[in-house]
Amino acid sequence: MKLRWLRLTAGLWLAVLGALGYADLVSRARKAWVAEPALGNLESDLDGWMAEIGLAARHRYVHTEEGLVHVLEAGDGEDALVLLPGLAASAGEFGRLIKRLASRHRVVAIDRPGTGLSDPIGFSGHPRDPWVRVIATVADQLSLESFILVGHSVGGLAAGAYATAHPERVLRLVLLSPLGLERRIPLLWNLVLLPGALDLIAAADRARRVRMVSRCATGAAGGVAPGPWLSPAQNYRLGVALRFGPGSDLALLSRLIRPLALHPQSLLFPGLELVGDRTIVVWGSRDRQLPLTGARAAFGRHPSLKLRVVDGEGHTLPFAKPGLVADLIEAG
Repeated sequence: MKLRWLRLTAGLWLAVLGALGYADLVSRARKAWVAEPALGNLESDLDGWMAEIGLAARHRYVHTEEGLVHVLEAGDGEDALVLLPGLAASAGEFGRLIKRLASRHRVVAIDRPGTGLSDPIGFSGHPRDPWVRVIATVADQLSLESFILVGHSVGGLAAGAYATAHPERVLRLVLLSPLGLERRIPLLWNLVLLPGALDLIAAADRARRVRMVSRCATGAAGGVAPGPWLSPAQNYRLGVALRFGPGSDLALLSRLIRPLALHPQSLLFPGLELVGDRTIVVWGSRDRQLPLTGARAAFGRHPSLKLRVVDGEGHTLPFAKPGLVADLIEAG
């Protein structure tokens, strides 16, 4: 009975700390003894994973107004294709999709600021304009005059924002379960943005990852770190997670939405009509992160948009079915 009350008291105390936003102190304390991998190590881990799946890709780093942006480049096709991952994802995690597309295209996959091997987020306010500047700078630096633009989830919002700002450079726009087609968003997205929730989620995620790795080994300096006991793919994913954590993505999410709705800057209509006849939207029928039901009405109001629904698939469609998604992207 005493232990039960102690657990209850501790739980209530943590809830109070979270509500006040002080759980960030816990996250920072954990980060102090969790070894953050060097960028060189992350790049090597990513190279190892790409070698395992047979992907030959090149690392590029582009200086932008928003910091140093990492780019994966693969293939030498005549047509260029720019890929933008979504929330909590990085370019390297799209390796299998990049491999399929690189057989016919020059593929450029961009790590948005705050993801993958790019610099942390340094801008303030809504990310739409910074994302457009990043894409424009990468396109200019890599001499991409015109290209197919593909965005997944939050990356779909970034892709749509760029396409409406620079429609003359977008040959075709492909949005994979994109954010921005519907004003309403799932209630869960609002709940994670309650005061203190970001800190609690970040602290819990870091603790979970620490426990996972500590079962495998302990770093030489006494801190938990990736190492040879994990596969290159696991090392890469863990390293990126330790580098940024979920707090970064969720803090970004708070800039995209307001209570129960998207911020006006997060909406793609009506500007998307500029490239409506060149736009295809791909959605999984069982997507729970961004349900299709909320956005379906938009297709009735904007008949120029083409919708492709993949039965039985969820929000991770680009990872689960890379071959099918590659075919849909190329079919247009």
